[in-house]
Amino acid sequence: MKMGGTVYGMGLLCIMADCCKKHDRMHRKWHASQHRKPLQGLEAEMYEAFVKEPVDLERLEQLLNAGVDPDLHNPCAKATLLGLATDEKSDAVRLLIKKGANPNARRNGGLTPLHWAVSGADADDESTEDSKATIVGLLLDAGARVNDAANKQGWTPLHLAAGYKNERFVKLLVARGADVNAQDKAGRTPLHFAIAYHHDAIAQALLAAGADPHLQDNDGYTPTDNRPLPRELQAEDERN
Repeated sequence: MKMGGTVYGMGLLCIMADCCKKHDRMHRKWHASQHRKPLQGLEAEMYEAFVKEPVDLERLEQLLNAGVDPDLHNPCAKATLLGLATDEKSDAVRLLIKKGANPNARRNGGLTPLHWAVSGADADDESTEDSKATIVGLLLDAGARVNDAANKQGWTPLHLAAGYKNERFVKLLVARGADVNAQDKAGRTPLHFAIAYHHDAIAQALLAAGADPHLQDNDGYTPTDNRPLPRELQAEDERN
């Protein structure tokens, strides 16, 4: 659906879900992708150690001590290891950061590990959600830029947390200095996302933190205009 000559909503969930699916496939089918030969030698060993469930921390540390780059990235996954560590891999994140991994390393259109860490809906169980929150905290403590928007869409991590209905991460990011009125390249704020995706509790949290309901996007729409979701996102929204 187009309004004012631009596509509204830009398919946030579709774009991020597609990227996350690619990461999941890399986790499950690493050996099947070897015909691409994305990594060789010790680098391939380190990637294998990282994607194992659970992570082979002992081997990971050995390889890091042997000089393998902690910012290693697999060209197939288009992310550094920190960027892939968005589930229960907090111990691996802690180790990578200790060995010098860059929490602001960019891959996949300019998204940082913090963008990936706050993406995705609330976990079904509390322990998984706690682990994800630990990773977000580790990245922020290591210097991850909470208002980083130097990516193709101009999204901050708060845009993604709001769009993915993750109230816990929204509050965590706000507490760590996230700009509630940051505007992406289309002029949209996290509040635009929260209201467009019908995340009422998140919208209230953003408003309580000072989000401006009168800020207009590039087409002149405020968050409270509550424009309809793009057609491709309606089915996703109904499922959530």
